Amino acid sequence: MIFLWYDLTDLSTGLPPQYNNLSIKPVTAPVVKGGALWPDHVNNLFYSFGDEYESRTFTKSFDNLWLYDTIYNTWNESNPDATQTGMLWPAHGASAVSDDGVAYYYDGWLNENTISGWQGHPLMLRGLLSFDMTSFKWTNRTFDDDTPRAEGSLNNLPVSDRGMLVYMGGIETTSSGAVMQTWE
Repeated sequence: MIFLWYDLTDLSTGLPPQYNNLSIKPVTAPVVKGGALWPDHVNNLFYSFGDEYESRTFTKSFDNLWLYDTIYNTWNESNPDATQTGMLWPAHGASAVSDDGVAYYYDGWLNENTISGWQGHPLMLRGLLSFDMTSFKWTNRTFDDDTPRAEGSLNNLPVSDRGMLVYMGGIETTSSGAVMQTWE
């Protein structure tokens, strides 16, 4: 994982300076792309989820989440919870975090670089994963709309007691199996 970051304290000079000085990641941490970062504001952590590994040689099962502790400047692995049994490790989905500490990952792709032993063509998903950062419990909801999606944007809008998730853009698989880009 390579992280570049900007400090938004001073924007008077245009773009803020770019940094990449997070602590050195452990050698066991995967090199990935196409995932999401979930901030945990209460515990000063962020989690890395939903990535493609650099090659199918390094693909492994979804046993834990990598997290970065911003106070201690360290990378750690979370302990797995029984609710994540059977969860798949997608990439290029849409992600948002609610104000009450629940992270969401909508749709995305499964392929040989996300799932160990994957056979066949990439598969676009049609569901919503959620991870409660307080209880460490996972939920997987599969939708009945039969429209797999990937690569869009998911936002949590504060328009109700718990917020509202809004998905925009991305691509879809039609009932005939064709992939089409959506515009919103």
